[in-house]
Amino acid sequence: MTHGASVLMENRNGLCVGMAVHSPFPSGEAKAAPKLVKRARKELGMAVETLGADAGYDNGPELEKLAGMEVVVHVPVSGKPKDKDRPGAGAREVAWRRMKTKGYETSMRIRKRVEEVFGWMKTVGNQARTRFVGRWRLKESLMMTGAAYNLIRMAKCVT
Repeated sequence: MTHGASVLMENRNGLCVGMAVHSPFPSGEAKAAPKLVKRARKELGMAVETLGADAGYDNGPELEKLAGMEVVVHVPVSGKPKDKDRPGAGAREVAWRRMKTKGYETSMRIRKRVEEVFGWMKTVGNQARTRFVGRWRLKESLMMTGAAYNLIRMAKCVT
């Protein structure tokens, strides 16, 4: 069985503040975003105001959930949304218009840092091919690797 993973990263220091393991399909990662935001707000007391995401998060209903949580989502939308009757079409239209802003440009530039997290976890953290069966075991393994990443990252910030 294959799995997907999503990471919520704090932009100022590049720290990993949340992780989710889900189905590998695009709908799985889009559904993880609202959960990660809720958890960061509740457990960490973070003020999540903007969210930079890749094209896999271009899911209208999930964008509406995030908009209802007062999160400004910077996500690339492929082509101008045409079908106004589709669920979440309004949220996709807003995201499409937002792609022309300076904030979107900044968010996309910083968002690439999350790829560093995944790269480190796959190479140094030995997560490219997991040896665990079951999502909860994989999540525990990823959490430990994410904590190690944060420790390394913080050590580099201090020195």
